[in-house]
Amino acid sequence: MADNDPEILPAEPQPPPGMPPADEPGYPCLPMFGGEIGELFNSLNTGQSMLTIATQLREGVMSSGVAMLGDRSAQAQIATQVATSRGTLKAELVSQGLLQATIENFQLLPILNSTLQLCFVGPMLAGGTLMNMLVTPVGMLQTYVNTGGQMSAEFLTGAQPTETSQVMLGAHVWGVPGLACGYKTALEFQSMQIQGDELIGSSSVTLAMTRPLVDAAGSRLAEVDPTVSLSVFARTSAANSVAASIERHPKRGTHLTVGGTRQLTDSSRLRGKWGTQGLLAVALEVAGEKSQLSLVTEVATS
Repeated sequence: MADNDPEILPAEPQPPPGMPPADEPGYPCLPMFGGEIGELFNSLNTGQSMLTIATQLREGVMSSGVAMLGDRSAQAQIATQVATSRGTLKAELVSQGLLQATIENFQLLPILNSTLQLCFVGPMLAGGTLMNMLVTPVGMLQTYVNTGGQMSAEFLTGAQPTETSQVMLGAHVWGVPGLACGYKTALEFQSMQIQGDELIGSSSVTLAMTRPLVDAAGSRLAEVDPTVSLSVFARTSAANSVAASIERHPKRGTHLTVGGTRQLTDSSRLRGKWGTQGLLAVALEVAGEKSQLSLVTEVATS
């Protein structure tokens, strides 16, 4: 006689309570891919008006300040960093009382660099992150772990077809103990125009795909369409650039973002981006010999 009872499957492991959603990486994924277009778009991704200023106090000592003004709240941040022979020491104080202390690029071995970041609220430790970077003969391996239990690892390799071009391939996987939460892969082609020893132009094309494997509750996702993006960046001269990116997301749909940078004078430049979601962001940056001032604002065009 056949057993008609339904099959009992083992329960999926659950992330610890209070953790960030399991379907989102706790760390930047392959940030070196689309680096120039990412730096441009992220510098304009404020959601509010922002004023930044940075100055060099002395050799190896840099201080900076950030003021962000939103519709209902304001926030300020002051940071100081000191460069040493063994790494960079950084301290950041946020207006809500959060102190963030960082040791960057601490070299334990010639092929191993480590970065430790700790966050304090008053005398209490609120969180921390440890990142290790290992250089191997076939590529670079990075590992991350934080006090919330999130872990990730990524591997980067590449080749140089010609003297002025290169191809990079990378993979990133994130999860929690006993549970893989998702992965991302990326492929990028870069081409450079060099005149003498000076870079006069460059271009890059980046294709990336991100796919979560579990949802925020830690349950396996049966059918998930990956998020796919295609980005193009071109530096038309040493001072000016244009960029475009199209992204298809299973829930948010398909969106296009375009932007660019234009040098106004030897010490100032204008940056901007606009997306089909209807947001226009503009930044004016003024640089001095030892300091830089940046004003960023974002307005809705729809």
